[in-house]
Amino acid sequence: MKRFFLFLLPIVAVTMVSCINLVENPSSTPTLQIGGIIVRSNLAGVRDTLNNFKDSTISVGDTLRVEMHVSGVLNNLTSVEAKADTSKVKVSLAWNENDKDFLTSDAKPENGLLTFKPKTVVSIGTTLTYIPRKAGDYKISITVTSDALPEHSPRTWSFETTAK
Repeated sequence: MKRFFLFLLPIVAVTMVSCINLVENPSSTPTLQIGGIIVRSNLAGVRDTLNNFKDSTISVGDTLRVEMHVSGVLNNLTSVEAKADTSKVKVSLAWNENDKDFLTSDAKPENGLLTFKPKTVVSIGTTLTYIPRKAGDYKISITVTSDALPEHSPRTWSFETTAK
């Protein structure tokens, strides 16, 4: 009987060790979900396709708000940044004043940049607001960065639109 247990013990040990996840930092690609688009204008005809947002009814001075949910999935978010040509469009990200404890001193929500303290935020809901300043075509890029391995983060999405 002892021989049987001595034979079985290494098999059980190998099986148990193989079930343990030895990766300390699991990595997954950050996600972005669009909840809705709100236009403040006399011309409120907007259509949305997730990766390519194009619309010809936006006028200079209209306010567009895009509700977003950003997630690091298994990882913590480190930043969310909305970039655009500031001479053509004003971009900002909404952030609840009660949650300022999660932001670093580098964060500038009014300029489209949220940077988070380490290991504090896995997912957030925010609103991207942009206002065209000049007529023409412009592109807005949203980059989400997490503490995942470099092949999974950062991830960028783009919106293109025309203002008349």
